Amino acid sequence: MTTASEQSTATTELAEQVAPSVVCTAVAFPLWFALIARVGAARAALVTYASPLVAVALGVALLGEQPGRLAPLGLALILAGSWLAARPRNAMHPEQAPSGPSRTERAQRAVAT
Repeated sequence: MTTASEQSTATTELAEQVAPSVVCTAVAFPLWFALIARVGAARAALVTYASPLVAVALGVALLGEQPGRLAPLGLALILAGSWLAARPRNAMHPEQAPSGPSRTERAQRAVAT
């Protein structure tokens, strides 16, 4: 059998784990959807590519880790890929640029009506 103090400790530990998750999610979701509304889903998804950059920076700053020899190359590839993916469509092929409203603009008009 568990004692009252053990149950209280378990409840406190659970609350300590759940509370930050709920608070962070409550903050992250509105920010995420605001970003999608502002720049579109495809460009907003590029934010996820920053995770390795942040992980390496925090590992070095907080844990004193030493990045591997190829880490700078990997980080450069991530940045280059993100930059390429974030460029406007017409920057790659100006002759194929869409002449009408973008997909995001059409979606915003459909929601507004």
